[in-house]
Amino acid sequence: MPAQCCLDWFGSDFEAQVINRVGGAMFKTQAKNVAISAGVFYLSWWIAPWGVFGFSKLTHHITYVGDFGNAVEMPLVVQLPVAVVAAAVGACVAWLVESKHPVRWVFLPALLYAFFGFRGHYWARPPMFSDRIGQAVGALFPALACICGAVAATRKRPTTESQSTPASTASQ
Repeated sequence: MPAQCCLDWFGSDFEAQVINRVGGAMFKTQAKNVAISAGVFYLSWWIAPWGVFGFSKLTHHITYVGDFGNAVEMPLVVQLPVAVVAAAVGACVAWLVESKHPVRWVFLPALLYAFFGFRGHYWARPPMFSDRIGQAVGALFPALACICGAVAATRKRPTTESQSTPASTASQ
């Protein structure tokens, strides 16, 4: 633990001075919330491929007819396992962050889902407008699912005012 040795060498007052210079406990909480948001997003990409693999076995021989089927239905079906994991990511982030407004911290993983959803498309021919619509639907579906998962989780999350302890209910 070299960092602890350095703090002991500088004294316990050194850590308090460094924290106060950077912004105090608020900075530590915000840094922890960013780490939670990014970390849960990163872990989701270890879980999502298993769902994609299993779901692709179920939807292997489905054909999508017409422009609406190719542009909207197919990206929704293909991205459904990722969207389910993204909704769980949104719920986990909303439960784990320390904030009065936990849904705000879900926008980081949602933006990451949207950004990486738009990347990695290579076309054998120049893409048509319907191809770009399908790309946008496939990229934004997990991002919206992430936000919806957080909203659903915060509706179930008790606020500090409404939490009751056994001692407070016994005295009433």
